[in-house]
Amino acid sequence: MTQPPFPGPPDDVALQDPPALDLGGPPTWPGPNPAPDPIRGDPDPGLDQPWYGIGFLPAVIRPFKKYAMFKGRASRGEYWWFFLAVFLLNQALGMVLSAFVPNSYAVMNGFYRDYRWTPGLTVVFAISGLIGAVLLLPQMALAVRRLHDSNKPGIYYLWCFAPLLSMLPLALLLGSVRADAGFVLSVFVLLSLAQLGCSIWFIVLMATRTYPGPTKWDIPGPGEEPKR
Repeated sequence: MTQPPFPGPPDDVALQDPPALDLGGPPTWPGPNPAPDPIRGDPDPGLDQPWYGIGFLPAVIRPFKKYAMFKGRASRGEYWWFFLAVFLLNQALGMVLSAFVPNSYAVMNGFYRDYRWTPGLTVVFAISGLIGAVLLLPQMALAVRRLHDSNKPGIYYLWCFAPLLSMLPLALLLGSVRADAGFVLSVFVLLSLAQLGCSIWFIVLMATRTYPGPTKWDIPGPGEEPKR
């Protein structure tokens, strides 16, 4: 006796392929949007919000768009990508200028003491000072916003450099009273050690994770009340 044929699916049911097996390949980005670009990062959330997952190029441009904006937050990527860009700029500038002015790179970094002042060195220091002045304010604002992102007040930025900032007025004071040279040296060694500790603390603060909850430094959205 022959078996009847196995009935197929109804006509109104579409056939579907079986789910693919996960063989440990590269992860896929969920959702309809493509994966973030490694250079440009995630989509821009707007200047009033921190940009988590930011890429290198936007992190270089963004602080100039928020030039003196001390309120709000900044992600770790915003700070450290910009820090890397400034560091590379300083090194590249020093090497390029040294190609035109002998020993200018060594003089700028304090590695070369036996030099004679020339008009070329004046130009080198003028360009370096101008670039430093342009970058000072966005760097300060970015560091303060990075502190806000970890729920810490911006005044911590000044505390981190208090020993360094106190050296000049202290030197003027000790020079006016003609203090003992050994005492002056001891004071400046202690201040240098204090500044070293504060610099390490500053690096830790800049690397601190984002505070997950709201903070009083957040910029409120439309219709929201500011945090207190």
